[in-house]
Amino acid sequence: MNNVVRTIAEYEAAGAAAIHLEDQVTPKRCGAMAGLALISKEEHAEKIAAAVRARTRDDFLIIGRTDARIPLGLADAIDRGRAYAAAGADLVLLEMLQSEDEMREALARIDAPLMFNYVEKKVPPLTAQRFGQLGFKIVCYPISSTLAYARLMTRFAAALKATGTTAGMEGEMLDLHDYERLLDRSRYA
Repeated sequence: MNNVVRTIAEYEAAGAAAIHLEDQVTPKRCGAMAGLALISKEEHAEKIAAAVRARTRDDFLIIGRTDARIPLGLADAIDRGRAYAAAGADLVLLEMLQSEDEMREALARIDAPLMFNYVEKKVPPLTAQRFGQLGFKIVCYPISSTLAYARLMTRFAAALKATGTTAGMEGEMLDLHDYERLLDRSRYA
């Protein structure tokens, strides 16, 4: 538990607003990938309880996450979510819920606010508004921008290789001055 206590102190000192504590073994995998291995529900609940005791700021959120849905099923994921809520998690995240029915069941059975990680083509394609209507307090899009960037970079590299120029990709790029404004570079000059 020393690592959990130290991590909470460091995240709070850095000004973070929240932390996900995941129940995967180390090194972890993306929750949408095959080959997930989990620590026990009891061990993870102890980590969450240690994190809750260690925090010094009331506004620092502890998110208890389980990746149990795909490898172990909905019932196990909900059971873990309930244990993490009981351990003091401010929010619970059940990764990879597969339908609105599963979402409603999780929301009804876990006594804590729930958040949802949206992973394209792995979960139902609902809008942020619909997630809110169902009862989720936070919707996160953890890999969406990375997937969009990877698609663009793949097209960019193929075009550069094929044509020897970036001229055909200029419509996909920011102007250098727009990029500087996006970075708010003048603030640091």
